[in-house]
Amino acid sequence: MSIVVSIFGMLALSVVLIKSAEVVVSSIRRIAAEVRVPSVLVSAIIIAAATSFPELFIGIASSVSGNQSLSLGNVIGSNISNMSLVLGLAGVFGGTLYIRDTKFFNKEWIFSFLLGFSPMLLLWDRGLSRIDGVILLSLYATYLFLLFHQKVRTSREQPLDLHRFLRSINDHRGPFAHSLVRFFAGLIVLLLAAHWLVGLSSDLAGVLGVPIFVVGLLIVSVGTTLPEVAFSYRSIRDGVPGLVVGNLLGTLAFNSTFILGVVAIVNPITILHRRSYLIALVAYLLTGFLFWVFARSKYRLSRWEAFLLLVLYVVFFVVQFNLSY
Repeated sequence: MSIVVSIFGMLALSVVLIKSAEVVVSSIRRIAAEVRVPSVLVSAIIIAAATSFPELFIGIASSVSGNQSLSLGNVIGSNISNMSLVLGLAGVFGGTLYIRDTKFFNKEWIFSFLLGFSPMLLLWDRGLSRIDGVILLSLYATYLFLLFHQKVRTSREQPLDLHRFLRSINDHRGPFAHSLVRFFAGLIVLLLAAHWLVGLSSDLAGVLGVPIFVVGLLIVSVGTTLPEVAFSYRSIRDGVPGLVVGNLLGTLAFNSTFILGVVAIVNPITILHRRSYLIALVAYLLTGFLFWVFARSKYRLSRWEAFLLLVLYVVFFVVQFNLSY
C-alpha cells in the first residue's frame, strides 16, 4: 500500500472517529445523569477502558505473535500522547479545560500518574516477567477498588434510584435505553475505525523501516489515541471537562497496569532498544510533571498551556524518530 493511500485512509478514518466520539460523549452524559453517577467517575471506569480496547487487542495479538515490544511501545506512547498530544489538540481547538472537581483531581492524579510509571519501574531489569504482570494487574484491581469505594461514598450523598434505573433498562422506549444503544453503536464504530487506522499506520511505519518498539511508540500509539482526541475535544466543547480528566486518569491506569499486565503474563516483555526506551521514559516524566504544574496553578489548562504540551510532544516525536535509525 502506497504512502499516499495510507495517509488519505487515515484522514478519512479520523473523521469517522470524531463523529462517533460525538455520539459516545452525548450518550455518556445522559447515562451519567440517569444513574446519578459523577461524570468523571463514569469516564474513568467505562470510557477509559473502552477507548483503550485497541491497545488491549494490539497487546494480546503482539504477545501471542512474539512481538511484545510493539505493545510496550504502544502503551508508553499512548500515555505520553494522552498527556500531551490529546490534551494539546483538544485544548488548542476546543478551548480552556477547567478542572472543577479539584478534590478528585488532587487525590487521583498522583495515583494515576504513578500507576502509569509502575511498569517503567518494574522494567529496571530491562524486562517484565509474568510475576511483574501479576503485580500490575493487582495494582489495577486496587485502583478500581478505590474508585468504587469513592463512588459508594458519593452515592450516600446522592442516593442511586435503583427502581428508576432498572425501569429505564426495561423500558426500551425510555431515554436510558436509547442512550445505551447510541453509546454502544458509537463505541463500536469508534473502535473499528481506530483498529483500521492502526493497521494503516503500521503499514506506513513498515515502509519507513523503524524498529517495532518505535512503531508502537510513535505510529500505532497516535492511531490508538485518536479516539481520545475526538472525545476530549467534544467534551470540552460541550462543557463537560470532568469527562476529559476522568478519561485521562483512567486511561493511564488501564494502559499501564491492565494491558501490560495481561501482555506480560501471556508472554514476558524484554527491552531491546534501550536508548529509545530511555527517551520515552524521560518524555513521560516531563510531560506528566508539566501537565500537573499547569493544572495545579489555577485548576485549568489554558490554550497556550495546551499548545506547550503539543509542542513538547512534537519535540519528543522528532527526537525519538531521528534517533531510531
